[in-house]
Amino acid sequence: MASVKVITWNVNQVMSFERAERVATWLVDQDAAVILLQEVVCGRDEVLESRLGDTHDWFYARVRGDRSLYGSAIAVAKRFGARRVEPLARSEAQEERRSAPEMVIGVEAPALGVVISAHFPNGSGWGWGKINVWRELQAWIDGRTGPMILGGDFNAPGLEVDGKAYCFGTQLQIGGHFRDLSPSTARMFLDSGELAPVTRLWERWKDSEGREGSGAEWEEVESWIFNRSAEHGLVDAVMSAPDVGDVASLYSHYVRGIKTRYDHIFARGWRSTSASYFPKTLRRGDPDGPASDHAALVVEFEGPTSQAVLTQPSITEPPPIRGE
Repeated sequence: MASVKVITWNVNQVMSFERAERVATWLVDQDAAVILLQEVVCGRDEVLESRLGDTHDWFYARVRGDRSLYGSAIAVAKRFGARRVEPLARSEAQEERRSAPEMVIGVEAPALGVVISAHFPNGSGWGWGKINVWRELQAWIDGRTGPMILGGDFNAPGLEVDGKAYCFGTQLQIGGHFRDLSPSTARMFLDSGELAPVTRLWERWKDSEGREGSGAEWEEVESWIFNRSAEHGLVDAVMSAPDVGDVASLYSHYVRGIKTRYDHIFARGWRSTSASYFPKTLRRGDPDGPASDHAALVVEFEGPTSQAVLTQPSITEPPPIRGE
């Protein structure tokens, strides 16, 4: 079985050209076969491509050609011969997604299968657009067979307890009252010493665009990747690694006093042999660190267990959220 190193990293959109050079230097030193990047500022992508281009094929999805915005990228070692695929259909749903600088980009190669780099912003900021894109991506994934690697910044879950993820549609019982899941309420639960959260789903929520839906609708979609791996075969590469160690030390983002795993790699047909958020000093704020408030996630895989079946699935339109 082959050994493959995969990195995912939200490099943070405020990246200057100097920081882009430092990001590139760190990535080159890692000698990873597959690199998944999010929030790569248009223009800074050229710095990364020039530094990685001798050894990797570079794929970048920018927002309507606007160099003031940003997108997601994938770099794959040239030996794999990767080619671009489109996980999202060219549709109104994608135009909605492209109105914000968030990207889902995919490639495939016979020895790798499908590789996807995705950035999903937080639900409170992007609203039901996040769920529409997740639905479309899920439909695409369900239409593929064979090995797959999906990584990126999901801005979820808000809380993890005993291997279960709790997402944006959840309310936590705090002091006898139910409150929406947020970094603040997650901190309250963790400080309470309770072993398991008492939860319910919120009834209705309307985003800033007037789109409306229920907590059950949100939970059904967003928890698909975290809690229902039997449906799609994508396994959390961090939690399935044999050297996972102290779970409390595994986090990619530190927000309002809460350590969260917003950045993930899930894999089907690959076995994770090592995983770490590495190193913490790469976060923004360290004068010697490259750029980001997220930690890079580095995973070593063995596999794949079978050759990828590269078939183009039919795209089914996701059901609309009420109010669209």
